[in-house]
Amino acid sequence: MPLTGDFEKLHRLVDGVASLARGTEKQRLTSKVRGSVRTLLNDEFRRGVGPDGTPWKKTVRGLAALVSRKLAQAWMATLLPNGVRFTAKTSRDILDAHQQGETFAARAVASHRQFSTFDKLGRMVRTSRALNKKGEARRGVTQTYARAHHVGPRVLPARPSYPTTTLPDRWAKAVGGGLLTMFTEWQRRFG
Repeated sequence: MPLTGDFEKLHRLVDGVASLARGTEKQRLTSKVRGSVRTLLNDEFRRGVGPDGTPWKKTVRGLAALVSRKLAQAWMATLLPNGVRFTAKTSRDILDAHQQGETFAARAVASHRQFSTFDKLGRMVRTSRALNKKGEARRGVTQTYARAHHVGPRVLPARPSYPTTTLPDRWAKAVGGGLLTMFTEWQRRFG
């Protein structure tokens, strides 16, 4: 018995599945999922909340902690055969320290090892604000070496920014929304 029908759609579907299997559609899939998760991360870092929506512990001064526009952009997505992997690249390993919490040990500082920088009004300023592009002190800036002193232990509380075990509802919706958007576009092109 011969088959009849619209074989053009079948050929387009076969081509679409082949391109998905070859990996040419992987970048598009990764970009859609990455975009939806980046939107979620931007929201987390803007509002100072964790992956499940609970607020992070505030700083000593009572401000929202880890509020940043740059940290959300540090995440890169890689498509794996069984899912999507997100990895973050930062200049310092601050995301791991915030994710798990960190305790900095007490330390003793010898005399003439650290200095404090003051502006012309006597207010303490960061060294980067006190130096010009050549690395010389700006006019009116003074730097005074500290005497020997002791710095007590400091605790950085855990402020998780990504889920470690199961995906919370917010993350599952973001990943699912990215996948749904990609497959809807894929179906329009090849279906």
